[in-house]
Amino acid sequence: MVGLQVDFDMQKGQGESFEDLSKDVRESEVRREREQEERWAESEDRAEKEEMAAVGGRLELSVRPEDASVYVDGAFRGSAREASSLQLGPGRHRIEIVRPGYRTLDREVDITPGETTELKIELERPSV
Repeated sequence: MVGLQVDFDMQKGQGESFEDLSKDVRESEVRREREQEERWAESEDRAEKEEMAAVGGRLELSVRPEDASVYVDGAFRGSAREASSLQLGPGRHRIEIVRPGYRTLDREVDITPGETTELKIELERPSV
C-alpha cells in the first residue's frame, strides 16, 4: 500500500484504524460547533443588552387574572397574557390594570436602560 500510513503501537500490538482517526475528527468537529454556538449565544445576549440600553428596558408583568387589560401611560397594551413582557423607554411609567368585577390598580415603575423590571399584581374583588 503506497501512501497509506498506519500508526502502530508495538507494545500493545494495535494500530489506529481509519475509523479511530475519523471518530476523533468527528468529536473535534462537534466540540468546535458547540463552542461556536456558545459564543454566538453570548454575542446575542450582549447585543440584546446593548439594544435595551439604547432604547430602554424591559417590564416583565405577572398579573392575575390574566385576562385583565394592561395600560401603559394611558395606552392600551393588550391583556395581561399578551403584555407579559414589554419593552419600554427609560424613566417612570404609569401602569394601570383593569378588569370588570375587580378593583383597578395603578402603579408607577421606573425603567432603567438595559435592565428588566418585574412587577407582580393580583387584582382584588371589591368588598360587598
